[in-house]
Order: sequence, then C-alpha cells, then structure tokens
Amino acid sequence: MHSDDSFTFRTSVSLDYYEKKTEATACLSKAGAKAISKSKMAFREVSVTIPEFLEYATSGYAFCNLFEYDPDQRYWIETPDGKKMQAYPVYKNGPNKGAMKLTTKSDQFFKGAQTVFVDVDYTRFTSVEKYIATLSYQPSCVYMSYSDGLAKGKRKIVSRRFRLVYVLDQIVGRDDLKRISQAINDQIVIDTAEPMEDECGTRPCQYMNGVYGNPETYNSGWIYSVSDFPTQTEASDALMDSDSDGGVVFDEDLVRDMSTMGKDEFMHYYSTRYQYLYWTCRQDWTGLYQLTDDSYLQLY
Repeated sequence: MHSDDSFTFRTSVSLDYYEKKTEATACLSKAGAKAISKSKMAFREVSVTIPEFLEYATSGYAFCNLFEYDPDQRYWIETPDGKKMQAYPVYKNGPNKGAMKLTTKSDQFFKGAQTVFVDVDYTRFTSVEKYIATLSYQPSCVYMSYSDGLAKGKRKIVSRRFRLVYVLDQIVGRDDLKRISQAINDQIVIDTAEPMEDECGTRPCQYMNGVYGNPETYNSGWIYSVSDFPTQTEASDALMDSDSDGGVVFDEDLVRDMSTMGKDEFMHYYSTRYQYLYWTCRQDWTGLYQLTDDSYLQLY
C-alpha cells in the first residue's frame, strides 16, 4: 500500500452523465432512455488518476468493472427477458458507437477489476470524515450518493450515504476481487459496529452510479496491493477472534441511542456488535431496556 495521486488505473465509465438516480435507472432500458431524451447506458474503458476519477464521479457518470471481448464478433447473449440472440458486444452506430453495451456487462465477458466499491447506505455517523477515520482500510477516495442526507426506505431514515472506492495496483480476477471486497466489507462492519446494508460492490458485474450537484469528496491517494488483504483463512480467524472477548461493555452511544431510536433503527446499528434474543415478555419484568416504540430488548 502506498499513496500516489498520479497513479493511473483502469475502470469503465458511462458515455453519458446523469443528474439524478432516476435518470440513470431510466437509461438501463432503451424505452426508459428515450422517454428522457437520452441514449441507453453504455460504457467505455479508460485510464484515470484518482482526481480524474472523482471528477467523473461528481459529474454524474456511472462506473463498472472491466470486460473483454472482440468488438467485431457476434456473441450469443441472453437478454433481460430471457431471450437468446447473437449480437455485437459494442454499438456499431448511433450516439453510443464503439461503446460497450449493457448486455456485455455480464459474467460471460468479465475480465477483472482494479477498483472495489463499498456502498454505505445507512450509518449513525453524521460526518463522513469521522466515518472514514474509524476504518482500518482507508479508502483511496470517497464521493457522495444521490440520496445523501435524504429520507430513504420504508422507515424513511435520514442518513449520510456515500461510496468508498479502493484502488488496486493491478487488475485482479474474479476470485481475488471477491476475497478483497469481502475482506474490506467484513472489516468495515467490525470497525464501525454497523452491518452493511448492501454488499453490491462484491458482485463483479454490478454498476455504480456517480453523483451530480454534490462536490463533497475525500482523496487519500492510497493504492492497495493484493497482499495488503488477508487470505480467506486469515479473514475467518480474525472474525472469530473479534467475537471471543466475552462479556458486554455498554458505551454511552448505545445507552443514548437506546432511548432515542426506534427498534428497527436501533437493531440496524447494533445487531452486529451484540448478541440478542427476542421473546414475548411482560412490562413488569426486570433487566429489560425499553425502546421508544414500546418494545423491549435485553442484551447479553
């Protein structure tokens, strides 16, 4: 691991930018894109530095990993509706000419990755900088999500929402990508005592949105090597060790949150840090902690 702001790495960037998440979602289909006067999402592979990457990210461009194919060969592909057909992996004409089609962004053509994304969707941290400071693996850079600071989900929880990006010093294949991304996710859970809402970054063919109109970013310049991350065995041993302390220490944050949060929100934040049991109980039982929605919880 070393810091190098001028290091160049490979990633795939969308041809178009999107001012809202709804625009990006619409452009996943031809009909949706046409409805907002845009073209269907397509990607091109580029070499960028971290500052250049962040410029793309905060300008509304989307990203995905690296894929390999012969642009002049027709391949059998399966469409989202299950139909099989032969098609070129890139557009041969029109505004997306030469760019990779969404149908090519699949396991069939996956080549590798030089970035690992972590999507932070719900967190008790109100400062992204303080969140980053708790992490054992410092991200290479961070940018915000479209829904940063907005109410989201069935419970309409307001939270900071952002993406951590880890840049690797080489392109890695499927197995190393899975191992590294899982090691990062697992360590973040330990460091923050918060579960990961969505581990979409561990999926090789996932695409990631950028953001538009939110310039908040963080850039450490860290470039990681494959050897910076534990093997599968080492990671499993570390997780077992983290659960072997015995006894429970209640900190001030937990006591405060227990009295101010609803049950769902409280359990979201603390379910990976403490063991717990559910059972039918009476209000006159002792040793129980009352949550704000008249439910009760006992931790051990």
